[in-house]
Amino acid sequence: MNFIDYKKICHYCQCEKSFNSFVKSKSYKDGRAHCCLKCSNKRKVEYYKKDIQKNRNRIRNNSYKKLYNLSLKEYDQLKENQNNLCFLCGNPPQIDGPLMYQRLQVDHCHKTGKTRKLLCRSCNLLLGLVNDSPELLRKAANYIEIYS
Repeated sequence: MNFIDYKKICHYCQCEKSFNSFVKSKSYKDGRAHCCLKCSNKRKVEYYKKDIQKNRNRIRNNSYKKLYNLSLKEYDQLKENQNNLCFLCGNPPQIDGPLMYQRLQVDHCHKTGKTRKLLCRSCNLLLGLVNDSPELLRKAANYIEIYS
């Protein structure tokens, strides 16, 4: 079959379009889905908008599982145990900026992958910048005490 000349009708917009205008899919005999790329994208946006918070939570849950082996329920339990405050400084997460900075971040050991506690962005960055080195943190604390 010469796919350059092949046309197909989209089940949603009912327009006849070129074969390459359809979503690739192994489920169909011709290797293309029954809806065109434009309609497919439109449907994805509508689906996401239908329940934005549900989809955000699903994405966050998948991210936490993949990065920290932690479910969203476990994250929420940690947050509740810490009263939604940073474990180090005791402050709540910042209220401005991107959404990811408006929640406590998962601190974890980069060597073992073990989850430790939830920290605000500043404290999490602090630990990352000193490569989780207690010696460097002690030196920095001594430096601040001497020169303050």
